[in-house]
Amino acid sequence: MGRSWRPALLAVASLGALDCTSTNKDGPADMAPSGDLASEPDLLTPDLTLSAWFTETSPRPDTLRAIAGSSASDVYAVGSGGTILHARGDGNWLVQASSVMVTLNAVFAVPGEAFAVGEMGTILHLRNGKWMAEPSGTTTGLNGVWGSSASDVYAVGNRFFPQGEPYIFHSTGDGTWTPQLSAPLANQMTQLLAISGTSAKDIYIVGTKGAILHGVGDGKWPLQASPKPLDLRSVWAARPTDIYAVGAGGAILHSTGDGSWVVQATVAEAGDLAAVWSDGTQPFAVGTMCAILRGTGGMWGPSERPGGSLCTGVWGAAKDDVYVIGSLGLILHRRK
Repeated sequence: MGRSWRPALLAVASLGALDCTSTNKDGPADMAPSGDLASEPDLLTPDLTLSAWFTETSPRPDTLRAIAGSSASDVYAVGSGGTILHARGDGNWLVQASSVMVTLNAVFAVPGEAFAVGEMGTILHLRNGKWMAEPSGTTTGLNGVWGSSASDVYAVGNRFFPQGEPYIFHSTGDGTWTPQLSAPLANQMTQLLAISGTSAKDIYIVGTKGAILHGVGDGKWPLQASPKPLDLRSVWAARPTDIYAVGAGGAILHSTGDGSWVVQATVAEAGDLAAVWSDGTQPFAVGTMCAILRGTGGMWGPSERPGGSLCTGVWGAAKDDVYVIGSLGLILHRRK
């Protein structure tokens, strides 16, 4: 079983009140606020000299559900009430108009464009400086979005009736989305929760009951065996040989891209892990109890708890430029 760790309580610097009235030149007009282990991991001492966690002020108190960007100067966070926030890496987060009120569960960005998905089949596409809705053809909840480019984008979700089939949608960026029902999971009450990839021919999807699917861009999604039938809430493919999935009970799974997965660690004190991200050298995972975990060489250190009651997402431009988001507009930024 996984080793138990006590959380390390870290001081967090605050950036204080921020000016939220500037204009984002790169996007639309910003507005002022309205298991068993394959090997037992050793404990790592958090490296506090590399960088520190800073709080950044959100212009809205909504729960943020996901964060992603195309670069260090182009970062998006989305969440409840149709919230979309944008920052250019300077700590100044600004509201962007989404024209929807449903919860947005995931976001994906490339230079000049971005996609957000959420409840009631909502798909939003940022193009030509404006977020526009695109018809998905369903009212199912969409939980994840990722693409190899703006012309090769996938959204994943599920519907509960009549059989609860999971759904995979694909778009070439022209505003239309084509469903790809996952045959191995047909007629199963499985929810697809997250998607990530390294290229158009190397894509991973995870979900409840240990569901792991791998696609190569041909519309087929064969299953890969999970070492445990636990709910997997997030996946991140840093490289073709370095893929992480995290989920219930603090489980951290890893694959080298050969189709097999191992439980690399289990950190029960972190709660259910909600998200994972890696730059290919150091992975980060966040738990629903707002524990932040860092791994090095297959080993995961004690959890950091810089603040917040619920953490929901993590993304970075580099290992010393990482964001964590959560409830009540929580935004933490790890930087030098």
